[in-house]
Amino acid sequence: MFNWWKRSLITIASVTAGLVLLSPPAQAAIHTVVPGETLWSISLLYETTVDNIKTLNNFELDRIHPGQKLTVPEKEIKPVLTQEKTPASTTATDQSEPTPTQTQVRYVVQSGDSLYQIGLKYDTSVETIMNANGLSTTLIHPGQVLTIPSTTITTHTQTNTASRGNTRPGNNIVEIAERYLNTPYSYGGSGPSSFDCSGFTAYVYAQVGINLPHNAASQAEKGQAVAKSDLQPGDLVFFGYYGSSTIQHVGIYSGGNKFIHASSSSGVRYNSLAQDYYFKNYKCARRL
Repeated sequence: MFNWWKRSLITIASVTAGLVLLSPPAQAAIHTVVPGETLWSISLLYETTVDNIKTLNNFELDRIHPGQKLTVPEKEIKPVLTQEKTPASTTATDQSEPTPTQTQVRYVVQSGDSLYQIGLKYDTSVETIMNANGLSTTLIHPGQVLTIPSTTITTHTQTNTASRGNTRPGNNIVEIAERYLNTPYSYGGSGPSSFDCSGFTAYVYAQVGINLPHNAASQAEKGQAVAKSDLQPGDLVFFGYYGSSTIQHVGIYSGGNKFIHASSSSGVRYNSLAQDYYFKNYKCARRL
């Protein structure tokens, strides 16, 4: 009888010890999910299984998101794993997404300035300047102080581009004007569905922050006078009407002795300054 009780006690002790060894750890830790992690990578980090993490957190799907708190088995994270993860992520960011040095310049508006011209000077856009200064229109006045955002990277880009000799503001004006080729003419039209001549030039220049009156003769008073032999793309060219002494029509010089304008007979189109009508009625040109 004594031997039977002895064997029973030994059996019970063995089973109890086995249950203790197989029992999951009672303590748990909280892990905050970071971008790029998956349940599988987290399970490797804590030397457990995906199923175990899912069981601890009472969910069935494998989807997790950054910032999510997960219950994981308590375990000290090995320093080697941490070192391999963090520097690799930092290095990849540094190489693929360099951060330019941001600077701000205080600029006092001078007579004749426009947001477009200021943007060219500091290699930024009209929209960026407007946002930085809380402007709702492109109108500015002499003496006004503007904050101009700029970066060292865009400054280098400007230098390299300028060396190619193909970034004069007038080239941009012509490119914008060309977008509206074949747009119909309508008297008083100011775009973008239809234009008259001065409405067309005013609309195009407004895209680069230069405001012009909706009148050809008034536009001829803006900017600087340019000799016909010195015309450059983007200059405004003005015409009379069948020998009239007053200015009645305006277009944008595009180079090659051609200009783009809103013709009353055929809408926005190209014509040549050498054509008889425009040759005889040419009055002057202005550069803004």
